[in-house]
Amino acid sequence: MKKSWKSILYLCIALVVVAGILYPRLKEESVKKEAQAKGPSKAGQTKAPVTVMVLQTSSLDNNIEVVGSLMASEQVTLQPEMSGKVIGIYFKEGEQVTKGQKLIQLQTDDLDAQLKKLQINLQLANTIEERQKQLLAREAISAQEYDQSVNSTLSLKADIANLKATIAKASITAPFSGTIGLRAISEGAFITPQTKVAELVATNPIKLEFAIPGKYANEVKIGSTVSFTLEGNRANAYQATVYATANSIDPSTRTLTVRATTNNAGNQLKPGSFINVQLTLSKSAGTILVPTEAVVPTANGHMVFLKQKNLAQPVNIIIGTRTSTQVQVFEGLKAGDTLITTGTQFVKPGSELNIVTLVKAI
Repeated sequence: MKKSWKSILYLCIALVVVAGILYPRLKEESVKKEAQAKGPSKAGQTKAPVTVMVLQTSSLDNNIEVVGSLMASEQVTLQPEMSGKVIGIYFKEGEQVTKGQKLIQLQTDDLDAQLKKLQINLQLANTIEERQKQLLAREAISAQEYDQSVNSTLSLKADIANLKATIAKASITAPFSGTIGLRAISEGAFITPQTKVAELVATNPIKLEFAIPGKYANEVKIGSTVSFTLEGNRANAYQATVYATANSIDPSTRTLTVRATTNNAGNQLKPGSFINVQLTLSKSAGTILVPTEAVVPTANGHMVFLKQKNLAQPVNIIIGTRTSTQVQVFEGLKAGDTLITTGTQFVKPGSELNIVTLVKAI
C-alpha cells in the first residue's frame, strides 16, 4: 500500500514538471495565433520607413569626362646644320630666350679665311670690270671680253653669298621665344647635325590634347569651353578653349582628337602632364532629376514610387541622361510630385508609408 502511494506521488510530480515546461510554449503559440487573427495592434508597425522628395525642375549639363595630356604650344629639338667645334654657348639651362637670340656658335676660322679671300678677289674683279667697261666704250675690246669680266664679278658675288650662308649655319639661334631645357653639349665639343643640343619649348599659351567618343563628334564646336584638372589635384580646375579637332574619327579607337589652349603665364602647367578633361556637350533647362537609387528597373523599362495620400504609387518613367548620382526623367513625373527616394525595398503598391526624412530636391 505504501509502495502504491509513492508511485502515485512520483507520477503527480512528473505531470507537474511536464505541465510547467509545456504551458509557456502553448501559451506563446496561442498568443501568436490570436495576434495573427486580430492583426497588428499598432498601425505604425506595418508602415514602410521611407525618405521622400518633392520634385522641382532644374537644369542638367550633359558632361563627359576623358583623359588627356598637356603639350607645349611650340617645341623643337635644337640641332646644328653643320659639323664643327663649339666655341660659344650663350644660354643658361632653364632660362627664357627670345626669337633670333644666338644660342650656340661653332668655329668658322677656315670659312672666314675663305670669305676674306673671295672678298679681295671681288674687289679686283670689280676694278677689272670697270676698266673693261671704259675700253669697250672706246671700242678697244670686244663685247665678249667685257661680258667675261662681268660674269667673273657675278660669279665671285655668288660664291661669297654661298659662303656667308654656310657660315650662318655655324650658329644656332632661337626659332621662337620660349624656355630652353637642359643642354647636352659643352664648349669645345665637336658636334654634327645628328647631335641634340637642347629642347626649346613655348608654354604660354599651353595646349591640351584629348580624345572624345566618335558619337559626340558633331557636338564639339570650335570655341567651346572645357575644364580640366591635373592628375592627383582635382581641387584646382582650369579653363581652356577648343581651337581645333581632327579631320576624321580614328577608325582603331573610334575617337576624335580635340585640342584646346589655355593661358599659362605663370608656367605652372608643364607639358606632358596627365589631365582629366570635363566637356559640356549640351544643357537641358526645366528638366526633372531624380536620385539614381530611386529608379527601379522593370521588365519594360523603369519605374519609381510616388507618395499619394500616404500610400506608395508606382509610376512608369522614361529616362534620359544618367550620371553616377542622378537620372534625367523625360516622361512620367512633374514638378510637385512627392518621390520616394530611399526605402523602396520595403515598398509595394498601396503600402502605407512612414516618412522618415524629407530631403531637398536636386
